[in-house]
Amino acid sequence: MLKAIADISTVADQAELFIQNFDDLPIRQEFISNKLYPAFVQWHQTIQQELNPYIQS
Repeated sequence: MLKAIADISTVADQAELFIQNFDDLPIRQEFISNKLYPAFVQWHQTIQQELNPYIQS
């Protein structure tokens, strides 16, 4: 579970790139769609699998 929690750093890395490098709206939208959102979805799925045993009765 600790590894899954630590994997949020992948999402944070993508968010940092987003903040630092993109001032153009179409580029930001593309970055969110192709990089940031997929990284978040992957992390979310991983953390959900880890937490399910604790939240399901």
